[in-house]
Amino acid sequence: MGVYKKGINGPFSGKAGSVIGSKWRKVDYMRGISKPTHKPASEAQTAQREKFRILSAFLYPMAKLLKIGYSNEDVRFKTAYNIAFGYNLKWAVVLKDGKWKIDYSRIALSRGSLPKPVEATVEVTPEKKFLVRWSAEIKNSFISPEDKVNLVFYHENTVSHFLSTGCLERREGQALLDPPDIPEPGTWQCFMFYTSPYGDNSQTQYLGEIQTN
Repeated sequence: MGVYKKGINGPFSGKAGSVIGSKWRKVDYMRGISKPTHKPASEAQTAQREKFRILSAFLYPMAKLLKIGYSNEDVRFKTAYNIAFGYNLKWAVVLKDGKWKIDYSRIALSRGSLPKPVEATVEVTPEKKFLVRWSAEIKNSFISPEDKVNLVFYHENTVSHFLSTGCLERREGQALLDPPDIPEPGTWQCFMFYTSPYGDNSQTQYLGEIQTN
């Protein structure tokens, strides 16, 4: 797919011979029509499809959150979701024991210059709530007690997401959250990042995994 400038006949939209014209965010694009093939997928193609599948299942339900987490990126030619997808596809999807898997410790749901959460932990209480703690200490002028806390919990077994965004502030130092009732036991992957009142973000802090019965 390529970007093109208006020719003597101006931009076009739709099919014209072997190409398709379209416009996205006031930019004109043109791409060739893919040819159908009956060849079996190569090993590399199969691997790429599997990587796309597992990462899409994880990231796509969080597309709105990624608009926040990647709000400082250049989104003139790519959406925040596509930028996040490309970054995590490159760094967070790994081959382990012959299978493509997500290395959750490498996941980046946000990018920015705000300092990451410090001393952040998560645990399950006897009442099956999620207790998250973090340092509320203000060490420099880049940190504000009003920084918003964004929390993400991902239940691997059921591919379910539980988010808390913009409701908590750094100065609170902890949060007790009531997760959705998922009858199936399993592993939750947990993440946290800050968003400042001025729109900057911290990098994502992986809090580790917790088990629920």
